[in-house]
Amino acid sequence: MNKNYDEIDNIFFDYFDNNQEVPNIVTNGIKNAMSSKYNKYKIIDLIKKIIITIIGLLTITSGVVFAKNIKELFENLYENMFGNYNNGITTAVENGYIQDIDMEYIESNNIKVKVDQITMDNYNLGIIFNIELNEDIPLSEVYDINFKNILIMDENNNVIFAEYENQDDFVKYCEENNLDKGKYGIGYANCAWNGRILNTQGNNVIYSFYTTSEKFPASKNLNINFDSIYLLNYHIYDEENEQVLDNHFSTIKGDWKMNINLEEMQKERKSIEYFVININDKNTSVENASLSMSNMRLELVTNSNKIDFKKLQKRERVNVIDMIPFHESYIETSSGERFFESNSGTNGYDTVGNKKIRYYTTFDYTYFDKSENIKIVLPTNKNEDLIIEMKANNFEAQ
Repeated sequence: MNKNYDEIDNIFFDYFDNNQEVPNIVTNGIKNAMSSKYNKYKIIDLIKKIIITIIGLLTITSGVVFAKNIKELFENLYENMFGNYNNGITTAVENGYIQDIDMEYIESNNIKVKVDQITMDNYNLGIIFNIELNEDIPLSEVYDINFKNILIMDENNNVIFAEYENQDDFVKYCEENNLDKGKYGIGYANCAWNGRILNTQGNNVIYSFYTTSEKFPASKNLNINFDSIYLLNYHIYDEENEQVLDNHFSTIKGDWKMNINLEEMQKERKSIEYFVININDKNTSVENASLSMSNMRLELVTNSNKIDFKKLQKRERVNVIDMIPFHESYIETSSGERFFESNSGTNGYDTVGNKKIRYYTTFDYTYFDKSENIKIVLPTNKNEDLIIEMKANNFEAQ
């Protein structure tokens, strides 16, 4: 038992320390994080990020699957209705930044679907669906639900989110309808998304869908279309044969089309741009620093001597933390309150030149926490702090 952490955190640590199915790379990553010189604050989020990253790498590169109840463990730690570790969107929702949708069910193939609630700002889109299934569907076996061939567009033909079983069908549809597919050619969302069942009662399912973006457009209407619903069960791993199973046990075909008016939410949607006052590194420039309702996004370009660039390329005999340029970064307001990085799929870096990187991240700092002056502290993999002091544009008008 580690006295520096609360009971829930220690349960988390003990699970991975005692479970023999967990690879050493995960256990070592946790221990490195726990021995960090930084106090707790959001160290548990760092550990989650390490584990999720490693699990993804292992699964993609070698097909390794371990600890069948890891997913259940993470789900018990979810902090808000959208099933992620983004405290910023939780703050926004708790402050009323979510819109109730009054609409009738859309029925197709005897399955009814409607939207109950939605929240959308520059960086996050969360939708609460209400699904009424057939009475002959065994709801007790339904562990999760996925929408397939789903396309979310706004009134300006911007593709907000898309996921097609056949990508060629999506491209063809966009070309035929002259749709703006966004920066990456696949929509404004960052591809990553998650969904989970919040509640079931009778044949009714309340389902949460969530995705992120570098910057969603200021949409006033959303058209949500999909033609398939996958019903998934618990069985995803055959222990006896040691193989991953296809865990969708039913596919419901149909044609569900919904139009959601967001004008009420757009009246409340605001953002604040920040500009640099001082940086303690001459080789760093801030490309973007923008605060929205649920998060603040920072994007910078640097070849700072405070970063060990060699460690970014290593894959052996190096701490997991050293494989990223910054860790445990936070925003500190003029009142001393700190807001750490969100863990919702919008953090990362890429190379833009010789020993130069573009780093981008979002913080759980929201419009409801706004401060005219902030300090962004980015501890590097050389245990040096890159510090950026910033001030808000037109703060008094906000």
